[in-house]
Amino acid sequence: MGSNSALKSSVWITIGNFSRQFGAIISQLFLARLLDPSDYGIIATAYIFWSFSILFTQFSSGTFILYKGIEDRRYLDTSFTITLIVGGFFSLILSVFSPLISSFFNEPNLRWLLCVYAFNLLLAGIFYTYESILMRQSRYRNVAVIALTATFFRLVVTVASAFYNLGYWSFALGDIAFWIVSICMVMYQSKILLRLRIFKEVSKEIITFSSGTIGSSLGSYFVNNLDNAIVSKMLGVVSLGYYNLSYQLTTSLSKVVMPVVERLGLPTFSKLSGDHERRKALSSVIKDLAYLLTPVYALLMLSIDESTIALVFGEQWSSAAVLVPWLLVISYTRVLNLVLKTINSAQGAPWINARVSLRSVPFVVIGFILGAKYGGTLGVAIAGFITLGIGTTIYWWLLSCQVFSWPIKELVLPMVKPIVVAALAVGVSMLLPIVVKQIFFIFIYVLAIRFLSPNYFCQYYKISARVAVGFKKKVFK
Repeated sequence: MGSNSALKSSVWITIGNFSRQFGAIISQLFLARLLDPSDYGIIATAYIFWSFSILFTQFSSGTFILYKGIEDRRYLDTSFTITLIVGGFFSLILSVFSPLISSFFNEPNLRWLLCVYAFNLLLAGIFYTYESILMRQSRYRNVAVIALTATFFRLVVTVASAFYNLGYWSFALGDIAFWIVSICMVMYQSKILLRLRIFKEVSKEIITFSSGTIGSSLGSYFVNNLDNAIVSKMLGVVSLGYYNLSYQLTTSLSKVVMPVVERLGLPTFSKLSGDHERRKALSSVIKDLAYLLTPVYALLMLSIDESTIALVFGEQWSSAAVLVPWLLVISYTRVLNLVLKTINSAQGAPWINARVSLRSVPFVVIGFILGAKYGGTLGVAIAGFITLGIGTTIYWWLLSCQVFSWPIKELVLPMVKPIVVAALAVGVSMLLPIVVKQIFFIFIYVLAIRFLSPNYFCQYYKISARVAVGFKKKVFK
């Protein structure tokens, strides 16, 4: 894939995922004023089990198709069939155990909500298979259009349901609309009708690859979602409502960037010849991402405070601001770690990602429990910062470099520079009034990069110039 093609693809992937996140933010603006924190807590609890179940449908077909390609119809039909079998199994499990889950969290209404999300699992399995076909064909524009359209329908249905006082059911109805519209559009665009059949000669390869990918995602699920479960159980659904709002705000950017890395990176990295080429790609991508995202996350840290949240979502949500800095760091490290995770999968070694994720689970769980017990929601956020933001990141890079005999200094040190500069600039800027601290940060950060990394300073300048020229043309055309 040429550089221009890769750039266009990344732009379309970004547009698609930005539309999802923008739609989520807009719905949050409406729903935060129409619903109670307890409604957020109930839906966040349901999402814990939805997120767990979707791992086995999303990653049992989509990731493999991106890795293997679509030339052999046997792989497509077998992947599709396995996905629906797995999705049906977990739909049944989720429905059967919904009364027990509802009783455990002492939320009677959770039972029927989980049954709805069990149905959505089957819809999601169909969608992810067909979407992966489009992405493997590099039809990212079509994927973006589908995301824009489906997100619009989700937004309309969700907000309309909230206006009619349907409470937490607003989220569920919006999700159903999203999946139905997405499936109709993606099947039409793919021009392929997949069949329910399994070829034994290829099924073992699919299951072996998917098992490693699912193992990694399973570990990631536990470390990324157990905080919600622990907050809900130990502190209650109201506290989870505040925690979930902070989580959604701090992960909005990563939810836009991460699919670009994963969906464009895996097929691209898989086509590179040899370990040396992939190592060079990893070094280049991780350094570019660090210089691009670090100042953005730093500005978010300076901007999302009590006054901002109170202004946008209402005074009742302002206490969620104290969680933002810690959760932003976790979100930032997830993006950087995803590049390494994608390279490992392209190397045919998703087991590395699985080992890191699963071995991290006990330490993360203990941290969350201790944090909730002694520090409430803030303690949970700090525990995540220590175990996920720092501990898991260090272990992941050390293990990957050890397995592939990569020089860790060559890969890690280039991305440390913007992080250190941004941290110092944020520390100084936080002492200033809110109206000037963002401007002061930009000045200090850009000045430091000008002398420490002149090449990236020139890139910042070119990007700013292009944005200014584009804005000028739009305004004065």
